Amino acid sequence: MKFFSNKTILFIILLVAITTRFYHFTEIPFTHDEFSALFRTDFDTFSELIDQGVRNDGHPAGIQVFLFYWTKMVGQAPWLVKLPFLIFGILSVLLIFLIGRKWYNATVALLSAAFMAILQYPVMYSQIARPYISGLFFTLAMVWFWTLIIKKPGMSFWKNALGLIIASTLCAYNHHFSLLMAGIVWATGLLLIKRALLVKYIIAGAIVILLYLPHLGIFLHQLSLGGIEGWLSKPDNDFILKYLGYIFHFSLMFTGITVFIVLIPLLSGKFNLKFNYKFWLFTAWFLLPLVIGFLYSRYINAVIQYSVLIFSFPFLFFAIFGHIKNQKKWINGALVALILISGLYTLIEKRKHYEVFYNNAHEHIVIDNPNAGNTENKTLAIIHADKEINKYYENKYGYDLDYVRYNDFNTQGAFISFLKKQSHKYKQVYFGGLSSSSAIIIPIIQSYFPKVLWHNTYHGGDTYLFSQETGADRNVIATMTFDKKEKYGWKGIKKKGMTRATDDSTNSVYHMKPDMEWGPGYTLLLDTVLTNQNNFIDATIQFNIKTKPNEMLFVLNVKDGDETIFWKARPFEQFITNNDSMQWYTAFHSAKLSDIRLNGGELHVRFSIWNKGKNDIWLDNFKVSYRTGNPRIYGLIEPI
Repeated sequence: MKFFSNKTILFIILLVAITTRFYHFTEIPFTHDEFSALFRTDFDTFSELIDQGVRNDGHPAGIQVFLFYWTKMVGQAPWLVKLPFLIFGILSVLLIFLIGRKWYNATVALLSAAFMAILQYPVMYSQIARPYISGLFFTLAMVWFWTLIIKKPGMSFWKNALGLIIASTLCAYNHHFSLLMAGIVWATGLLLIKRALLVKYIIAGAIVILLYLPHLGIFLHQLSLGGIEGWLSKPDNDFILKYLGYIFHFSLMFTGITVFIVLIPLLSGKFNLKFNYKFWLFTAWFLLPLVIGFLYSRYINAVIQYSVLIFSFPFLFFAIFGHIKNQKKWINGALVALILISGLYTLIEKRKHYEVFYNNAHEHIVIDNPNAGNTENKTLAIIHADKEINKYYENKYGYDLDYVRYNDFNTQGAFISFLKKQSHKYKQVYFGGLSSSSAIIIPIIQSYFPKVLWHNTYHGGDTYLFSQETGADRNVIATMTFDKKEKYGWKGIKKKGMTRATDDSTNSVYHMKPDMEWGPGYTLLLDTVLTNQNNFIDATIQFNIKTKPNEMLFVLNVKDGDETIFWKARPFEQFITNNDSMQWYTAFHSAKLSDIRLNGGELHVRFSIWNKGKNDIWLDNFKVSYRTGNPRIYGLIEPI
């Protein structure tokens, strides 16, 4: 059938790529990263943009400068801001096909393009107006012109070199990792370029360096700022395995289909395990940025994350499919259909991309507020979110909301005092918070408003509604009231500390004297309560002290066997609510399991009391419980 050809298959792939990226595209929200960039476009002059919007950001100037002028032309409607990046994403699918066909054949090109059309990795970053999909497009454009120079040396060198110079310069101004990728490609060319063209090639490279020189001062300044370890942790040893899992949707089925396609030559009896220079070329291009970023992050400053590896990831497909010979059109069609169908299924059902990505916490913190659109503020609203982003969504929906910002409280004690006072005025509390919100906020709120009426989960945060009704929302693991000897899991309770309360002779308490460094502690085997890695383990303890606590610490220690993998101490001092020395206070601690590297093994969670400052203190009602977390909190980069 003449109608059915490789061009037809490519056309279908491009239609799918357009659909996956433009699906309800007017409803795609801004991410936090996009808001940050947009808020840094509000300058009157170019010099202000560079000095205040670029130098201290950590990214090269290219995309920020583009957004500065683009938003002045089209405004800040999300779909218009994102439009060029959506187009970059579609053009990247076409470019990977052209490059694959030039280096290999139509089959390899179509397989690679099919994956690019439906993988969440390139789809999501096509929907984000940041320097990731733009950098992928610039990288592929650079590789395309580089390929023409390497494989077609008889063609006009400077015509192709012009495209190579422009694309490489755009890589340099786009992102530091796309600059790294450009350097790797150019260095590879020194080994493959025809000797007669070597001098011209070096001159072309020198032109790129000259074009980048105006940005060198910004680059050196940003390099001096270090990495982003304030919120990005160093990578684990299994980072590459997690990265591969992320690429293939954390799906055994989809990964299995990929492996099946890789092994097709073996099944046909035509498998030839000879790795030519092309295999090593594209394997190196895929691995080098990953290895360099990993080592830099482990031993200098953390910078590596999935987003910065997008510039090199498509070359993985050439490495794993490059041995496949050109197939008949119907085989190409069948394989592409298999990739598209399984990929779309896992994108929508397994990764729940549109459901998760299109519903972010920033927006819902505003619109989930029960007072939104309600003139009667019957609910106390507390939020922990970005002030400027909140204002953006309030303006978008025309809301004038009355709420309390959690960041306005200097201590947890001040927050607790506020809740205690408001509990006499309100019967319900609404809380909207981000993934960065302190894990103890919810237990503190529940000490006055224990019942969870509803809990909405989004990527990047949660919203809750609490009431003063009593309810069995807390799943208590263990309680110690110090009226009996040690129970299973409890340690560090000395007989000499067991006594009667100073204000109630019928109530048993635990008296820690200055010579008692370590007090009560509870240890639990995590496997016995862990139902989801996004859950929380909470602990509370009441205390009474006559003076201000001095280095009295509530300690959380998570161990894998004998190795401590997480440790955090909260000082009792932060929970003091007033100067009444006879009052009983409550200290809080929580293990946010999603932020702890739980890599299997025999994991133990221990909460304990460390009297480091030699205090004289009374303790009571030591309780450990667990609560359901948010399975979508990191759902865009982790399994859901």
